[in-house]
Amino acid sequence: MRIGNHVAAELKRRQWSQADLAASTDIPYAVIRRVARLHSDPALDYALRISRALQVPVEALFTLAAESGTTREPPDGASSRGRA
Repeated sequence: MRIGNHVAAELKRRQWSQADLAASTDIPYAVIRRVARLHSDPALDYALRISRALQVPVEALFTLAAESGTTREPPDGASSRGRA
């Protein structure tokens, strides 16, 4: 199982950069970059810090997804705002 990750979509919606998120969470930029690009699943403490900084429930950002079915779409249509 992998973690379905919606961080990049939420950053775009808020018009935040990965550097903005790194600064507001005290998580190294390299970690934020890997998480936002779906190259890495975050540790629990990082996932919680990211959700707090973005002011959304952790479940809105990270969901369990099958390895081949990892998706960038928010769960339950939670947020498609700000998408082009």
